[in-house]
Amino acid sequence: MNNVGRTLIIALVLLGTLLWTSSPALADGATYTETAVASGSLGGASFSDALVTITLLGDPSTSTTGILGELEVFGPATVTVEGIGTASFTDSLAVFDNQAIGVAGILDSSGLGGIGLDLLDTIDPTFGTYDLTTNIGPITAASLFNPDDGSCTACFATTDGNFVLTSQNSGTSTFSASTAVPEPSSLFLLGVGLSGLLLARRKKARSTTA
Repeated sequence: MNNVGRTLIIALVLLGTLLWTSSPALADGATYTETAVASGSLGGASFSDALVTITLLGDPSTSTTGILGELEVFGPATVTVEGIGTASFTDSLAVFDNQAIGVAGILDSSGLGGIGLDLLDTIDPTFGTYDLTTNIGPITAASLFNPDDGSCTACFATTDGNFVLTSQNSGTSTFSASTAVPEPSSLFLLGVGLSGLLLARRKKARSTTA
């Protein structure tokens, strides 16, 4: 096999590998986000009508089925409250999607004796066919959360103290998921590089033949 043929095979293997790993359904990592404007407290610091962002990093390939039939992906999660700051959750959290009722969100698996207690969910028919493995959203729709009544039945432990939601005036939240895939510019640059490599090999082969 000549150098041009060998280079072409290498280029095809590299391109095929990149395209395979860039498939959203096969990506190893994903970022799941729930946001809402709500009131509550973080580590004892109260907030009112502030933007709350809960972010979870998970691997869709590790998806499991929860006790209520929902799909779950576990991973580290943080909460950011506008005007207060960011804290990491210390309990075992998961993003979930219950296709039967069309709801997705973030839950604390240690709540309610291991059944799980929802932090913040979004209800939308789109989640009836979603499986947590691909990009989705942002989807803004009716929200669902567990308000604490002061007895800490809906307190969620973080590195800064308990995170608590008490009320939400808008009644909506936003869910989104972004899988870890190469940017289009990365694909373009690889293509340019492979094309240049092939061209150089062909010129060298012609000069050798001459």
